Amino acid sequence: DHQLRFFFFGSDDELRLVVDNPTFDVNVRSNSVSASSSFVRGIVEHDWTPSDELKITTKIATGTDNVAFSGFGLFTFNLDIYQPAWRETIEYKISEQSKLRLGLDVLWAKVDINIRAPLPPKEGDSEREVSSDDFLAFSQNNVRERNAAGFVELELEAFDGLLFIPGARVDYYETLQDFTFDPRLTVRYNIDEQWALKSGAGLFHQAPLPDESSAGDFGNPDLLAEG
Repeated sequence: DHQLRFFFFGSDDELRLVVDNPTFDVNVRSNSVSASSSFVRGIVEHDWTPSDELKITTKIATGTDNVAFSGFGLFTFNLDIYQPAWRETIEYKISEQSKLRLGLDVLWAKVDINIRAPLPPKEGDSEREVSSDDFLAFSQNNVRERNAAGFVELELEAFDGLLFIPGARVDYYETLQDFTFDPRLTVRYNIDEQWALKSGAGLFHQAPLPDESSAGDFGNPDLLAEG
């Protein structure tokens, strides 16, 4: 009745460049640019099937994300995130043609961020030269964030090979003090054992990036989740 799985994975990337003639009008202290990105994740997953109709899945994950960038002795960006997460899913088989799935997602995060850079470009911004007047400094350490979400899905097999999956998800972003509601629908049709047609539609929200919602010159703390 029980199945236990363990996963561990990660990545570590680093890039270094040397520029002969930097062209922007600031007091360059170095002719090098470096960037690094790494993450590690550990996941424990437990499936419990107490009956033919009921299945309960628990996933617990933890890990870190680290991003660093520096350029010409002037630009600096360091982001360190520690984020454990928990997902609980209950699946109940109503009949041979239908299943109900309920779930809960909880994410904790501790963030350290340090920036000295010009305002980052956004979508639609035109290219412009960087000058010393554009440089801003921002630092926040030990920032805590907790997000929670609940979701529900109903699998309905209308006839052999055609599957409808209507569902909905509600998210709460503690830092933003904001709720979002996202209804969704997925349709799948199995043509044969090798081919299937899939289609989906719905609403999807995400929180603004840390620099966008931070207090100070880099962001706006009044921003809400974007759909």
